Amino acid sequence: MPYEGAWVYLKLEKARMVRSWLGASRSMKSAWRWQTVFAVADKFADRGKALVRSNLEVPGKSPQDIVDAFVRVRDAV
Repeated sequence: MPYEGAWVYLKLEKARMVRSWLGASRSMKSAWRWQTVFAVADKFADRGKALVRSNLEVPGKSPQDIVDAFVRVRDAV
């Protein structure tokens, strides 16, 4: 399959419009928050897929804070 493992990049500010087109609920919101991973996907062996799937939340930290921390750890190794 030629598109296996392909990523689709969407502008975060268009999330509401895309959810409307797809008839999707607000529960997709968590997936949209991880848009920050895509900007640094090359820093991860799996292009950030495990981090996106984990749906990790840290109280008081934004998705950007969490991704930045993982990148810093990776860069320190």
